[in-house]
Amino acid sequence: MITDKRLADLQSALTKSGSTHDIDDVLTNVMSGHAQLWETDTATVVTQIVQHPNYRSFNVWLAGGDLTGVLSLLEEGEEYAKANGCSTMEVTGRRGWKRILAPHGFHEEAVVLHKEL
Repeated sequence: MITDKRLADLQSALTKSGSTHDIDDVLTNVMSGHAQLWETDTATVVTQIVQHPNYRSFNVWLAGGDLTGVLSLLEEGEEYAKANGCSTMEVTGRRGWKRILAPHGFHEEAVVLHKEL
């Protein structure tokens, strides 16, 4: 099962992404099969397969821990995505991911703007 350190990584990612979910929501999604949990000794990634009207996408929902570990999990996830009929991978995250993921074939497609009400 997931270690306390990996849970802390996910909690940090949740906080940085606007706290739309809590850790129990994430674990419920994983346990129900609506999300996939990927982990190494140093990193954790949570993904979801999203069926859009015109294509299927592998959405990287949360990532935390050591960057090298995260990138290795994304490579592993890419094979899983292809095997499950996904034609794209999508990452929603902070702007710094653009620079990190560009060498791995990712490009910016949209910008999300957020306003607290």
